[in-house]
Amino acid sequence: MNLLYIDVETTGLDPEKCSIFQLSGIFKNTTTHTSDTFDYYVRPYRGERMDLESKEKTGKTDEELATYPDQKLAFDAFVQLVNAYSNNGSFKDKIYVVGYNSTYFDMAFLRKWFEFNNYTSFGNYFWSPSIDVYHIAMLHCAGRRHLLKNFRLTTVYKAFTGKDLDNAHNSWADIQATAELLDIFMRDFKAAPLALA
Repeated sequence: MNLLYIDVETTGLDPEKCSIFQLSGIFKNTTTHTSDTFDYYVRPYRGERMDLESKEKTGKTDEELATYPDQKLAFDAFVQLVNAYSNNGSFKDKIYVVGYNSTYFDMAFLRKWFEFNNYTSFGNYFWSPSIDVYHIAMLHCAGRRHLLKNFRLTTVYKAFTGKDLDNAHNSWADIQATAELLDIFMRDFKAAPLALA
């Protein structure tokens, strides 16, 4: 099974108008036990400036983002990894995306990034929906959700690990925390085989 733990940092919340400026992740194949990591920084490819919320969360400036490499370098490298893990888009080798609040955020930005690069075969490579650790965490908090002040990754991570999430809103730090949380949650689940008719 192919897994892609992924997190993106963006110039704003709207994938139609905003760009990814950091994309980090871990590819894993659970059968061959191969893995690859990546941490790409890219210049905003829509030419926009960061919104205030993104600046406050990430501590980045428009001037800093302007020094990042052209997104095409990262896109080409990323697609090369995607093709390697998905066996060039083979249906049986499609990739499960894993993230925190990834269903509506990271997946949307990833899909739009593919479209921006005229890659229309996004669905050939990735299963939908993603494996969203945000929703899995909610299952584990059932009956105790009121004890958490919010459901941000930093808060949930602290609740389940007892550790602060250093460097939050850096996509590499966020994806490592997400992977750690999923490992914690999966210890409690007994996987049952999928019965196909």
